[in-house]
Amino acid sequence: MSIWPNRPDHCGYGAKLLQLLVIAALTSIISAPALHAKCVDGPAPIVDWSGCSKELLMLGGYDLTRANLQGALLSGSDFRSANLLGANFVQTELLRTSFIQRCGPRRRKL
Repeated sequence: MSIWPNRPDHCGYGAKLLQLLVIAALTSIISAPALHAKCVDGPAPIVDWSGCSKELLMLGGYDLTRANLQGALLSGSDFRSANLLGANFVQTELLRTSFIQRCGPRRRKL
């Protein structure tokens, strides 16, 4: 059966193609927010930022205990004084990232 009147349908391919396109569009609309929702989550214990692009973050002092940062892009971020106990940094990009808190200039004893 053709979706257009007075037009032959070649074995029903037009309707099947239209059904597949509608299903594909609905699937991508429904699943897209679920795939990226974790990347908009703020810093917190047990946060899952795996695979997220989160460059230039100021995370000093935050509690990121057991955070999943696997494969995330965190270059240029500042983790000074952050609690990173049990955090997963496997395959995480950490170019020009700060972890050490400096207390001031070192003074030499005389």
